[in-house]
Amino acid sequence: RTYGNALRASRQFFALDHQAKMTLDYRQSPAFRGYMARGWENTAGRPDEREQIEFGVDPAASVDLSTLQHPYYMRLLGPNQWPDQHVPALRPCIQKYIKEMEAL
Repeated sequence: RTYGNALRASRQFFALDHQAKMTLDYRQSPAFRGYMARGWENTAGRPDEREQIEFGVDPAASVDLSTLQHPYYMRLLGPNQWPDQHVPALRPCIQKYIKEMEAL
């Protein structure tokens, strides 16, 4: 059920027009979270023919993200970008999915 809800909400996001999806442009996130349009990622030097949205576990509010520059992988910690104004169901569905995956 959780997976199905997350998938349905994700499909709603990807059905949005390009401009709406770009409000979550991953380049706005120091943690590389957000939307990537088709062709932005590449594998072995060839553009990937997919679009994606990157989410992760939100860090605790008490974590000072400015101190997490080294080691470099610590830069991947940071807040998610959410399309609350366009697809309000996405945030709770993805957060529940992440929580359940963490429990595995």
